[in-house]
Amino acid sequence: MAWAEAVAGGAAAAEELLVAVDALTQRKPVGDLLAHDISVARAHTLLRAGRFADSYAPLIAAAAAANRAGRPDLAFPSLLNAASAAACLGAFDRALDFIDRGVPLAAPNGLLRLGVYAHSAQVSVLCRLGRVGEAAASCDQEAVLAERLSLTDLVGLVHHDRATIARATGDWERAAGERAAVIGMNAPVGRALARLYRADALARAGRTADAEAELRAVTQEPVSPADFPDTLVARMSAVQGLIAARRNDPELARRRLSEAVRGWQRRAGHTGQGYVAALIDLGRPPLTALVEPDRELAAVTADLRSIDADVR
Repeated sequence: MAWAEAVAGGAAAAEELLVAVDALTQRKPVGDLLAHDISVARAHTLLRAGRFADSYAPLIAAAAAANRAGRPDLAFPSLLNAASAAACLGAFDRALDFIDRGVPLAAPNGLLRLGVYAHSAQVSVLCRLGRVGEAAASCDQEAVLAERLSLTDLVGLVHHDRATIARATGDWERAAGERAAVIGMNAPVGRALARLYRADALARAGRTADAEAELRAVTQEPVSPADFPDTLVARMSAVQGLIAARRNDPELARRRLSEAVRGWQRRAGHTGQGYVAALIDLGRPPLTALVEPDRELAAVTADLRSIDADVR
């Protein structure tokens, strides 16, 4: 009940239930599986409250207890949640350490789906650290596992990660193509976000008509909390600004990009917001869906400055 309240109910109720659990287990032996469950519930209560650093200890304890019980399928999600928590704090080296500790628990134990998630998480963090070559190698391993399972959602996740790598290298045509594949599959990523990322890539590739068509398609997609709805307008304004810049309309480009800047300024300092919503909607820790408002703000500001520089 505490875990359920933490992820889909009320944080205060979760804390009250954990106090009751402590009273029930005080001075009594606690088995490894129960210790795992208690630690997971406590960690998710902290994640719900945005206390990401505080969640490390119970998540590490949960993974250790699950390993003692011979349950790598339970240990791995705790390590991946710890990685996501670290990423929310911008501690990407620590996030990678948690992921690297989780990789041997997945595919080597026959947990191929979790293996795909492990490599997907590696791709996300390695790209964030600028280690794109290593990210590409991890994505290749991810693709092998996804193809063995022949599940469209996992193959779609591979395309999502390939698009992330293409974006990191500035290969906008490839990024747009990989995003198109994601949209056509039941991948555990938001479709509205996938279309916006594709529109951005198309605009940067100079395909303005296709970018506009993708923006229109965004408005037809259902939106869930995992799409971070309060960021969609800022993303759309940014793409509209890029399209205007490509069409040599600096006044409109500046206006749209300025709107995007204001939108991200309202979210500045709130990395990790919506963590639990993404966890529920995507069915996995939201490492690859993490929104970094400060980084997005810096990117849009750079686009705006480049337009001002071109005009001068």
